[in-house]
Amino acid sequence: MKKIYLLLSLLVISLLALSLVTAFWPFTGKATDASANCLETDNGYDINTRGTTTAKTLFGKSERTDSCSGDTLKEYYCLDGKIKSKKVVCIAGCSDGACVSVVPSCTDSDSGVDEDVAGTVTDSSGAHRDACSGNTLTEYYCQDNNAVNQTIVCSYQCKNGACKIKPFNCTDTDNGINASQAGVAKAEFGDGVDVKWDICSGNTIKEAYCGDKGASIATVKCRGVCKNQSVTFVGNIAPGPTEAAYCDPLALTCTDSDNGQSTGVNGTVTSTNAAGKTIVNKDKCLSKNSVREYYCTAENTSASIALNCTESDICIQGKCTAPQVLPVVCTDSDGGKNFTVKGTITTTHANVSDFCLGPNKLAEFYCKNPYKAVISLTTRMCKEKCSDGTCIGASEAVSGENINP
Repeated sequence: MKKIYLLLSLLVISLLALSLVTAFWPFTGKATDASANCLETDNGYDINTRGTTTAKTLFGKSERTDSCSGDTLKEYYCLDGKIKSKKVVCIAGCSDGACVSVVPSCTDSDSGVDEDVAGTVTDSSGAHRDACSGNTLTEYYCQDNNAVNQTIVCSYQCKNGACKIKPFNCTDTDNGINASQAGVAKAEFGDGVDVKWDICSGNTIKEAYCGDKGASIATVKCRGVCKNQSVTFVGNIAPGPTEAAYCDPLALTCTDSDNGQSTGVNGTVTSTNAAGKTIVNKDKCLSKNSVREYYCTAENTSASIALNCTESDICIQGKCTAPQVLPVVCTDSDGGKNFTVKGTITTTHANVSDFCLGPNKLAEFYCKNPYKAVISLTTRMCKEKCSDGTCIGASEAVSGENINP
């Protein structure tokens, strides 16, 4: 009997120990929540990203990676600190442990809302054609990669998925959009007449012309000044103004400071266009050996041409000129970094000679750029000794700097 009690006691103690192990695993000194025992590289249930799910167990860890079987995805994820899985049929197919993303798209054959053209919109749900219902048009177009529609009441007739234009004859006295001539446009329909005049609006002109649907208006900015003049329209028209507008161009002006195509002078061309705007262009270098030369034409407009410099010249600041010879402003009597000869640097500002900084250290001066008055310094450790500004024996670089006298 004592053995039975002993076995039961051991069983109870084992169950209590197992409960403590599962409650406080891993042994960090405190209890852990379920989310800490299960981790996912794709941050959760994400069928479009291949992920690996890892969970801690009493005997180590368990790891599962999302995988494909045909078009079916097996997606692993965490739930209550444990690894769970779910099978998902991918719409666009499964590849490398993830569903292929479906990219939404939408196309419109008549490029938007165009009531005059019968179009077809195609999106992920299929094809949608513009359609008529009596005199009302259902017009499809794309919005956020989806097919949407609006209804339009046609002014004349709806037929075959488009609004039809009422038949008309149209005449324009200045033959279209012609801002330089005053004109009147007249459209004659079976049941009436529509007339529009060219009119001024500030320095722009509302230009009447014959459009697809009758007499129409286009806004044109005047290259000059908008003025009115009397017009005569032959035929029966509705009453309206006796004057129409036109653009009167301003006189063109042009001056050239170098009087033409002179490559040896950096010239400036100043011109005034028909709108009265002043334009300034300066000659400029296109490359080392060519220049963009501006000049005035016979019509008082600004023009330009690319010209090459002569073989002996180069282009500097918009003109061809002889190359400049820079003066030497820094010389070194020992020819540079020469540690076995004492040298003297001569510039436009100062003279300085090599000297010893200590028993084994040399201060060596040199010109880094002979065309700049900048003295450069490097120090050297002499192998044997430094004497009278020279190293006796081999040397090794220590440091260097520039001195601006």
